[in-house]
Amino acid sequence: MIAPTADASSIPTCNAGVNNDYEYYTNCTAGTYYARTVAQCEDGNLALGAEQLGSSREVSVSTCLNDSDLNSADNWGILYCSNDSGTGTYEGYENVSGDISQFLSTVGGGTIATGGNYMCQFDVNASAIIPDVQPSSS
Repeated sequence: MIAPTADASSIPTCNAGVNNDYEYYTNCTAGTYYARTVAQCEDGNLALGAEQLGSSREVSVSTCLNDSDLNSADNWGILYCSNDSGTGTYEGYENVSGDISQFLSTVGGGTIATGGNYMCQFDVNASAIIPDVQPSSS
């Protein structure tokens, strides 16, 4: 899913990635925007991988290892951001398994783009945990 204002050629081209019991990770091979992995942990926390430039081939890892396992609902995917300077804006997302839009909506107070902007600016250069992000009820 690409945000309506995003330049499609700028959105990273990413591999589907790999998941195990406690993490989801992938890399991207093209694009000028940044990508970060997003995964739901079993304890309700949300794991974010570091933001990586679309063409960098650097791996973004969402890990619940020190927290819990990945959620049994298998919700993980990729968030696209305009930059990794801490002022990035939401440019879209891609569901790899399940649906991560519900978490973007929850963090954004009911608006996916607001949640995406927050996650694009949240601890951009490292894996991070956002505590207690339950799926939205909508």
